[in-house]
Amino acid sequence: MPIALITGATRGLGRALAFDFARAGYVVYGTGRSEESIDALATEANGAKLNIRPVRSDVATEAGADAIITRLDADTSPLDVVVHNAGALGERVELATYPIKTWDDVMATNVRGPFLLTQRLLPRLAPNAAVIFVSSGIVEQARPRWGAYYVSKVAVDAIAATYAVELEPKGIRIFVVNPGPLRTEMRADAFPSEDPKSVPAPEQRTGVFLWLARKAGMELTGSRYEAEEFRG
Repeated sequence: MPIALITGATRGLGRALAFDFARAGYVVYGTGRSEESIDALATEANGAKLNIRPVRSDVATEAGADAIITRLDADTSPLDVVVHNAGALGERVELATYPIKTWDDVMATNVRGPFLLTQRLLPRLAPNAAVIFVSSGIVEQARPRWGAYYVSKVAVDAIAATYAVELEPKGIRIFVVNPGPLRTEMRADAFPSEDPKSVPAPEQRTGVFLWLARKAGMELTGSRYEAEEFRG
């Protein structure tokens, strides 16, 4: 069975991806930071009889990356798909007053995490593996009071682009996906006055990820996709 690793898999888009990849026949390793969230994911996956294997890990840290590698080492099969979904919003304030600790925390989760984890996972990736970075529509234009989140997502796109050209000779496929507005806790924090029903549920935006993992050829490596426009 193919194997997928999805970070931030205990809620929102990550959870939807974990369940849809499992339903598509993948063994899914899904990360989460808290014991409570990991236990809840395990309980729900067991109830649905899906092969989702929770991993407690803070992907912003080296220890978190090590925890993922250790868990994967128990499985001798190569890794076919990685989805860098874990993310942090930070504060909606101007850069002039942006808290340094929050800045560091957001950058560690959103930038350092996917960079470091991809680096650590390279020896485990299968030939023709797909590594998918979750971006945001915010990268198209700077906006006030988006602080570290905006900067981090621009950096994510740059990391993906660099990995794409560097790993092309090895046959590793790199993609970027902007999931668009979704009914998630992070979205609610960013837009507290918005009606959640006015945006799609995460389950409505997983198709492009599955298509990229299973069908997108090497000639598309480095490409960016808008999930709300995908009709594959």
